[in-house]
Amino acid sequence: MPRQSISFTKPNDEWLKAQVVSEEYSSKSELVNDLIRQARKAQARVDWIRAKLDKSESSGFTIESKEQILNQSKALDEASYKNYIKMEREKAHFDSSVVERRKKEKDFGKMIKKYKKDSRKKKYQVQ
Repeated sequence: MPRQSISFTKPNDEWLKAQVVSEEYSSKSELVNDLIRQARKAQARVDWIRAKLDKSESSGFTIESKEQILNQSKALDEASYKNYIKMEREKAHFDSSVVERRKKEKDFGKMIKKYKKDSRKKKYQVQ
């Protein structure tokens, strides 16, 4: 990592020292790097919002009524809706841990086994 020399005002230096003394951070360098990371994340969010605002401002105003806009949003075609549901299921699957997925798979296997067992019982029952 490149080394640099930075000057701080007295209040800022005292605050940095207090953070290190409180064992929140192991060194001033670690603290400054964390502050820079936080500032970069915040800047990325600001840039994203600014881009969204620029895009919406450049698209202009609509002459459609509220009802027309509402009807268009309700007219979501079946394929798009099915795709959205599929993506949500995939997201839920990949957001779950390996343990959760394994438990779901075991529960499903047990359910299938129980169904087969019950269907065999009914097949051989005297009616």
